[in-house]
Amino acid sequence: MFRALEEEPLRRRLLEAGFTAPQLRAAGSGAYLWHQGSLRIESLRLDHGEAPWSAGAPGDAQPERIAGYVIEGDLVIDGNLVNGEQDFGPVLVVLGALSARNVAIAGAPLFVRGDLRVQELFHGYYNHGSLVVLGDVTAQVFIASDYFGEILGVVRAEVLAFGHCKGAPPLCTKRSDQLLVDC
Repeated sequence: MFRALEEEPLRRRLLEAGFTAPQLRAAGSGAYLWHQGSLRIESLRLDHGEAPWSAGAPGDAQPERIAGYVIEGDLVIDGNLVNGEQDFGPVLVVLGALSARNVAIAGAPLFVRGDLRVQELFHGYYNHGSLVVLGDVTAQVFIASDYFGEILGVVRAEVLAFGHCKGAPPLCTKRSDQLLVDC
């Protein structure tokens, strides 16, 4: 189901997928677990050693040492995506679309090549994590609090809240069709 992939081949693959080198700065170093194809799971706790597939880490890839997870396809989470550790967490890269009921993420960097579709609440909080979405973002409520995000598509949300912006206007930085959130 998952196979180990080292950092350099991963970076090459992500650059080929359309991510830029500056966007990949947040990606941690070390081994990644790679899943070929789309994946559907009930929920995801994105903290070191907590992801449901960490226990099946191949070879010497110990769950607490895994830098991140790559899904080569869509990731559907029927419930919630939660990263409870504010300071860090494994990187999650989805090379398709990511769908979840709610997303509460802090220190774990999140990269989505396709669209990010959240049924209810997206809450990105704390400045150790980041969000890069090459597609659109849809959520009922989108909150970024002391959090960096780069969204190349359109953000559709009934409520947009950007709190604790340091020296930036409420919507932070708007550059052509890209929304940069640094709040």
